[in-house]
Amino acid sequence: MEILKRNSSKQKPISSRHTEKLTFFKQLALAVLILCLKAASALGQPLENKIFHEKFYTVSLNVEGVPIGYPAMELNAPGNLVLRFDELGDINSDLSYKIIHCNADWTASTLRPQEYFNGFWKEAISTYDYSFNTVVPFTHYTVKFPRQGQKFTRSGNYVIQIFRTADENDVVIQARFMIYETLVNLDVRVKQPDRMFLRDAYQEVDVYAYHKFPFNNASNETSIQILQNGKWHGASKLLKPRFVKNGELDFNYDTANVFPGGNEYRFFDIRDLSFNGPRVYLMDKDKTPIYAQLYRDIDRYPENYTQMDDLNGGFLVQNRLGIDHHYDSDYLQVLFSIKAPYAQNEREIFVDGGWILGGLDQRFKLKYNKNLQQYQCLAMVKQGFYNYRYISKEDHKATEPFMEGSFWQTENEYQVIFYYMGVTDETHRIIGYQVVNSIRP
Repeated sequence: MEILKRNSSKQKPISSRHTEKLTFFKQLALAVLILCLKAASALGQPLENKIFHEKFYTVSLNVEGVPIGYPAMELNAPGNLVLRFDELGDINSDLSYKIIHCNADWTASTLRPQEYFNGFWKEAISTYDYSFNTVVPFTHYTVKFPRQGQKFTRSGNYVIQIFRTADENDVVIQARFMIYETLVNLDVRVKQPDRMFLRDAYQEVDVYAYHKFPFNNASNETSIQILQNGKWHGASKLLKPRFVKNGELDFNYDTANVFPGGNEYRFFDIRDLSFNGPRVYLMDKDKTPIYAQLYRDIDRYPENYTQMDDLNGGFLVQNRLGIDHHYDSDYLQVLFSIKAPYAQNEREIFVDGGWILGGLDQRFKLKYNKNLQQYQCLAMVKQGFYNYRYISKEDHKATEPFMEGSFWQTENEYQVIFYYMGVTDETHRIIGYQVVNSIRP
């Protein structure tokens, strides 16, 4: 016992400073591990259309001069793509942009910027100005590209990222676009599906590609993807040709190229605030921001199809009493609502439209009001004319439209993208692109 006591008395106690040092290194190691895991999980993830920060609204990316269209431009063609967006508030951010080349699955490719773009592919955004004569202050940004001294040298999928200049990882907006070549002629036919159980509510998109391109193995080197009304969350998978003939590729599937016909888009008009526009139930201009309540929507599944002109999910910013629509169109608090006898507990409901970049934006998520038996959402919307619909989210992705109905007669636009990747290529080119309407030639 004496020996034990004597030995134990010689042991030095661990100092509090030593303990703090160990704790610090443990925390540091944990932080590094978390960052590594985040970086690893980010690798290989598709770059999606998305607004990351709640201050940014009304994002559009189009070919210049075509305000209601799709962000796709032919390689070496004259003209520009134009990205526009707003940042709400009195103080604007110092922002920059960069252009990223992507594979067919929208993961970032391994190409260096010098291999797909001539000129500065990453720059500060210098074209912006402040709103005027608006209740809600905002800054409007414009990015035109490629500008003089810039040029795309390769076709394919691209993403433009807007980020805070001080931190390139702080991305605020991410938008997809395409640069394409016309080396393949696409014959696209929209019809009622061949499968009988799909004929009433779906549309089939058959694609035939005619070419004189020297493919080595067209079955392995080529694929197509089909979009309905420019919506990526409802796009088809990458489809390989079913049959390969001399100068012709056949992409005529039974179900992989079938889409819900959906319904014509709902709409509302807040271009003129001197009266309640179409689909506007009431407006309160004494509130800040101005409050606008839309008529309550209803479930359209029981209805028969009714033909109606729409913008296929598009929108148009406009102030009918203004001068420069991008800067003097005000922001309103708009109440969306749709009648529902009970809550859909197994899924979430969102407002979907082109101005939201076609994503599942939490600011446009509807909550169930048990007393009024309706889903509702109060969100900021800029003056203009808007198409919208309701979509649901299940298993972390958007599914078919919610309470909209689906008919084979519905007018839709389809984009067909033809990808090519040769044996020695590092990534995909787009060598064919076509837009067709389901009912108009």
